[in-house]
Amino acid sequence: FLGKSGKGWLAERRFLKRYLDNIIFNHKYLKLIGFNTAGITRPLLEEIFVSLRVSAQDTKNDRSDPHDTKEKERSDEKKTGLPFATVLKRYKHLVILGGPGAGKTTTLSYALLMFAQERAKMKFDMDDHLLPVFILLRRLSTSNNSILEDLLSQDSQILSKDLLKECPKDYFEKKLKKGQCLLLLDGMDEVTDEAAHRRVAEKINSLAANYPDNHIVVTCRIAGWQNLLSATFRILETQDFSRNEIHSFIRGWQKAIITQSEKAKLEFDIPDKKRFEEKWKEHKEKVVDLAIDLQTRKLINAIDSNNRILAIAVNPMLLSLIALVHHNRAVLPKGRTILYSQCIELLIEAWDRTRDISSPIEITAAQKEMIL
Repeated sequence: FLGKSGKGWLAERRFLKRYLDNIIFNHKYLKLIGFNTAGITRPLLEEIFVSLRVSAQDTKNDRSDPHDTKEKERSDEKKTGLPFATVLKRYKHLVILGGPGAGKTTTLSYALLMFAQERAKMKFDMDDHLLPVFILLRRLSTSNNSILEDLLSQDSQILSKDLLKECPKDYFEKKLKKGQCLLLLDGMDEVTDEAAHRRVAEKINSLAANYPDNHIVVTCRIAGWQNLLSATFRILETQDFSRNEIHSFIRGWQKAIITQSEKAKLEFDIPDKKRFEEKWKEHKEKVVDLAIDLQTRKLINAIDSNNRILAIAVNPMLLSLIALVHHNRAVLPKGRTILYSQCIELLIEAWDRTRDISSPIEITAAQKEMIL
C-alpha cells in the first residue's frame, strides 16, 4: 500500500497538501513594493485582480478574407483581445509577451492560486486537479539539466529544502507523463546572457516535446523576446487596460484596502469576536461601504479627467502605483511628471526600507532618481 520506498499514496497526499499550501501562502497577496511605505496592508490578489486581455502577435501582413466568418472572428480577437482564461484553456503551449508592468507575473500568480485552491473549473473552466508549477526561469541552471532536474535541485532554489525532502520519488515526472501539470515559466527576458538564454529555450522546447500534453505558459518582455521556442507555442501579447478595466481595478482596490483597514481598527477596539461580528455589520453599512464608494469615485474622476494620467493608468503596475500615491496623499498631481516623481519617490523609500539602507548623507529623491 505504501510502495517499496514507504512513500506511497499517503505520502503523495501529504506532500501535495504541503506543496499547494506553500503556493497559496506565497501568491495570495498582490506583490508590489511600496505598501508598507504607504501604511497599508497588502490586498489579497483575488480581491483586486482584473484579467489580462491578450491578442495574437502576428498582426502584420494580415490578408484574411473579410467575408470569412472565422477569419472575421480572429480579426476581432486581435482588436479586442481575449481573456487570459480563454487562451489558457484554448492553447496547450503559450507565450505571453508584454512590456514592464503589464501584469504577466501577477496573472501567473492568480492562475497558481486558483489551481492550488482547486477553483480552476470555476475560474478557467479547466480541470481542478492540474498540478500548478511555478518556475522563475532565471533560476534554471546553465548546465544540461532538464527543467524537471532543475526543479528538483536544491541549487536552483525553485522548491524549498523542506518540500524537496518530502517530495515522493518521481512525483513530478509521473504527473508530467500523465499530462496533469500546468507549468508557469516566468521571465524569459531575465535570462540576459546570450548562451544561457539559448540554453533555457532549449530546455523549454525539450519539456514541451517530451511532455506535450501538459499546459505550458512562458512569459517574456517584448524587448527580450528572441523567438527561440518551437512552433507548438502560440505567441500572444498583453493589451493595455481599457477604461472599464481601470475602473474595475480601482473598485476592487478601494474595497480591499478600506475593508482591511476598517476591520483592523474595529478588531483592535472590540477584541471580543462575537461583539465584533455584530458591530462590523452595522459599521460596514454605515461607514465602510460609503467610504469605498467615495474613494472609488474620487480616484476614477481624478484619472478620467486627466488624459495624461489616463494614458499611463492603462498599465497595471503603474495603475497600482497611482492608487498607492492617491491613498498616501489623498489627491493626484495634475502633471504626469510630478506623478512619476511621486511614484518613484514611493518606490525608492520602500526599497530603502526593505534593504535596511541608511546613509549618513542626506540624498533627495531627485538625486536617487538620477542615480537609478
